[in-house]
Amino acid sequence: MSYDDLLDAYKSIEAIVSDLPLPSESDSPRTKSTWEKLLHLCHDMFSVIEEEDEEEEDEEDEDVQQKLSSQEQSQGQGSQRGSQEQQAGAQEEEEEEHETAEEKKERKKAAAHLKVIKRAQALIGGIAAGKVLPSELFERISHPDLSLKAPQQEDLALGWILRGFEGGSWSNLVGKQKKNASPSTIEFLQLSARLDTTPNLTKRDTNLVNSVGTTQSSTYFLDVIHKMETIKCAKEWLAHTGAGSGNYKQEFNTKLFQQANPRTFRHLSDAAKQKKMVELKQDFRAFKKAREELITARNRLVCCWDYFGTGVLIHPFFTAPNLGEKRGKTFKSLLDTLNQLAPPAEAVQGAGRTRFHDVEKENRNALHGLMKALCADGVERTEVKKY
Repeated sequence: MSYDDLLDAYKSIEAIVSDLPLPSESDSPRTKSTWEKLLHLCHDMFSVIEEEDEEEEDEEDEDVQQKLSSQEQSQGQGSQRGSQEQQAGAQEEEEEEHETAEEKKERKKAAAHLKVIKRAQALIGGIAAGKVLPSELFERISHPDLSLKAPQQEDLALGWILRGFEGGSWSNLVGKQKKNASPSTIEFLQLSARLDTTPNLTKRDTNLVNSVGTTQSSTYFLDVIHKMETIKCAKEWLAHTGAGSGNYKQEFNTKLFQQANPRTFRHLSDAAKQKKMVELKQDFRAFKKAREELITARNRLVCCWDYFGTGVLIHPFFTAPNLGEKRGKTFKSLLDTLNQLAPPAEAVQGAGRTRFHDVEKENRNALHGLMKALCADGVERTEVKKY
């Protein structure tokens, strides 16, 4: 079998393995053993491909040395024929190097995808550990491990999301963390409720951005509220697609930019505002770039919510700032792979998205209990309950 045939066979087997459902605890030992053999086969084929590539590179090096030696012998003769052969040899060598680079690119891509599959498989295997206990979750909320690298943070958070959270009594655990919300927090909740009835994306976006700097964002229950509001805002933004959406988003960013610079634009006419926007072209470009990064982070939160449901609201890892540029290149691929390979999910009627039905109900109970325990009595608890 030639190198190209072997590489094509590896890609075909790897694609088939990616589409197969992973074994569960209820499967027979024979099924699990067969899966192990498949993974070993992929690994062995990948090793053979690497060895083949190294041998080809050695052969290429020998060919290059021979060509150089031949060229040295022909030097001094000054014949046109020798010069043509030298040019042809150089062209052939360049083509071989180009082909090798393409093969390396494909091989790296296949290897990276296989790593994502194995990573997802390991996370799914952790479901057998059972639900995350309230004490475990609260320890993570109170004392986050900041020493973990990005992939470790992602694996820990996604592993817990797949396991689900156990509901329970939270009062004893979170009593010391309970804080009264500021008036601005109550206003934030009330404005959000009004925007649910009368949508206004500009006001919702502004309310969300401004609240981060004025509320107790370190308080867990406020982080949960911000996540919910972020998901609402992102979904309204994503709803603007198709014809006219580009103009809408350009006008939207222009309006936000002018609101962020009130001293510059407040008393200007429409014509004067347009002229000023031309003068501030570079500033507006930087503003839009920052907005693009923010939108990307929000969209990742929506993706996690659509895939995994309420668990995303519970785990402190899943926030828009944390899902921005800090994440690795394969994070989105890992989310997609988990959603494809995880245990069967079902569509919740009326929700418009797919959730992990075996953990969603208990996750909701856990979130309700935790939020209730964190809220102070009175107006705050009433507003949070409405929200």
